[in-house]
Amino acid sequence: MQGEPRSLLDNLSICEENFDVAWILIENRYYNKRLISFQHVKHLLNLNNCTSGAFSNYRKLINEVNSNLAAVQNIQPGVELHELLLQELILNRIKSSHRSEWENKFSSSDTPSLNQLLEFLERKCQSLDCLT
Repeated sequence: MQGEPRSLLDNLSICEENFDVAWILIENRYYNKRLISFQHVKHLLNLNNCTSGAFSNYRKLINEVNSNLAAVQNIQPGVELHELLLQELILNRIKSSHRSEWENKFSSSDTPSLNQLLEFLERKCQSLDCLT
């Protein structure tokens, strides 16, 4: 282990008793279900084209789709894929400060619904309308 993950554990002695503590520190820092899920969604939305029609390109495309779908379903079993896809598309089209406001509204383990995003945007729209 090196870099930031290593520095996270610098103050722990290397012994069996600290394994669980180290694991919890690493998991708390890096296991962000929402972030991981949206990384897979981004991969799905940016799949490579198969313009050459080669067998190997189609195999790679199928493998990418299947592995990313499986990962999302494993990480977020109760969340519908279309909700994540639509959220990603919508969030990429709003002002970055508003996206930050949205992201700060939820903990890293929460995956808000599409309806929650639309309600947030409705409130944002109403407040912007009041300011004009």
